[in-house]
Amino acid sequence: MTDRPWIFAGHSDFIAGLADYDMKGPLTGAPRAQVPPADLAASNGLGGGLFEVMVPPIDRLQMTKTDTGLQIEYPPRLDRHYALDQNIAGIGALLRLIRESKGRVRLARTVDDFARARQEGAFAVVLHLADADAIDTGLETLYLFHAAGVRSLAITWSRQNSFGYGVPYHSPGTPDIGPGLTEAGTRLVRACNELGILVDLAHLNTAGFWDIAACSQAPLVVTHGAAHALSPTSRALTDDQIVAIADSGGVIGVSLEGVAPSPVGIVSEVMNQIRYLIDQAGPDHVALGSDLYRSPNAGYPGGAVLLPKLLVALRDAGYDDDVVTGIAYANWQRVLHATW
Repeated sequence: MTDRPWIFAGHSDFIAGLADYDMKGPLTGAPRAQVPPADLAASNGLGGGLFEVMVPPIDRLQMTKTDTGLQIEYPPRLDRHYALDQNIAGIGALLRLIRESKGRVRLARTVDDFARARQEGAFAVVLHLADADAIDTGLETLYLFHAAGVRSLAITWSRQNSFGYGVPYHSPGTPDIGPGLTEAGTRLVRACNELGILVDLAHLNTAGFWDIAACSQAPLVVTHGAAHALSPTSRALTDDQIVAIADSGGVIGVSLEGVAPSPVGIVSEVMNQIRYLIDQAGPDHVALGSDLYRSPNAGYPGGAVLLPKLLVALRDAGYDDDVVTGIAYANWQRVLHATW
């Protein structure tokens, strides 16, 4: 295996940057066709990922320091039509970038698309919705999004919608907050199974997690997360959730953000998370979630510059090529194949 294998990231906010700029790249101001993600990230081995369309809160969220940590207020529900407008803008910006890239960036709708992009050196984008806020309870909008190329979605972000309840960000905190899926949420999960859309459990509360575990026919997936035992935030996974994901054949994408702060540095902290998750779930169920920021080449902790360092750290820790390749991309490929 080469020193720098192909890397697939489970979560990126890059599309949000595209939607903010009219015909310009989010980093340089150059035309978008000159700054696709493939060019920005290639030097770090990043060859693809789940790129999310995010619906931002209407009002800026307030972060409060507490005696023991931090918390962010629970945002109100969003108007569905506002969310739909935001999703259309983000999807349109991405599709325009793909067209202008002249084959350097490709939308992966199938596992064959994913594999072909990797083999041909193109950047593979899996279109992901960060929440289902724009989807109507009759689910007609879901079919529209699927036709546009959406192959992954989260039920909620850290707020409530018609389908379920996300967790507010509390550190320290617990994900065991609020009720589970609504009846419409259960129907949404089953429709995603039928269409071959990955259901992301990131940001979902405990009750919603177990409701999906009970009704979904697909592997359980958390695109970007961490172990609660090491990072006791409301967004992190408890040990029984980690085991359930592994038992379903699913995968946990380790986030580069939200791990417990440490003087030993972000690489060591993320490696601690990876080791713990491997011990709990096995190496076939751990991948890179990343949580990349709007620029795929941003600095720590949100940028692709960290990804090859993690692969080097895995080898230095004694993990063999099969484990490193699995964490780099193959575990994602297996789960997408099982889901799509």
